[in-house]
Amino acid sequence: MKRLAIGIAMTAALVACSESGGTPQAAAEEFLRKMSTGDCEGLREYISANGRELVGPKIEQGCGMAKTERDKDPAKAQKEGLKEVHVVEAKEEGDKATLKIEPERNDGRREPAGTFVMVKEEGRWRIDLLATGQAMGAGMGPGPGTEPQMPTPPAAAPQPAPAPAK
Repeated sequence: MKRLAIGIAMTAALVACSESGGTPQAAAEEFLRKMSTGDCEGLREYISANGRELVGPKIEQGCGMAKTERDKDPAKAQKEGLKEVHVVEAKEEGDKATLKIEPERNDGRREPAGTFVMVKEEGRWRIDLLATGQAMGAGMGPGPGTEPQMPTPPAAAPQPAPAPAK
């Protein structure tokens, strides 16, 4: 009985390690897969502590809204679903990693490369959404699945017409 319990515990630990993403690439891919399929449950586990409470609810809300849209048109959702995640570049230094990722859709379309900043917390790789957002703002590329957002220039104030000459 004791051996069975140890075997179950070891299996659970291996499954937890594989699900948590033993590498930064695996964790980023699992996060993107969950978002792509609308599996919003447990999404916060892939977000670092510094962004979990601040950004986590918005990510889950966005995931839920996307799931609703996918449910409305399953054929379109299948076509646009995530086929593969291509890691174009990876740099790992201790408990921090930077990944340049190109998601590929089921229809063969590849998204523009985006940068993910990953951190290792409590033995798990997680996405540092705040640093990832800063990386995107610093011109390191859009996040996976997003289009670059250009700020809208302010509208010029109307200039008064010159006074007629006398």
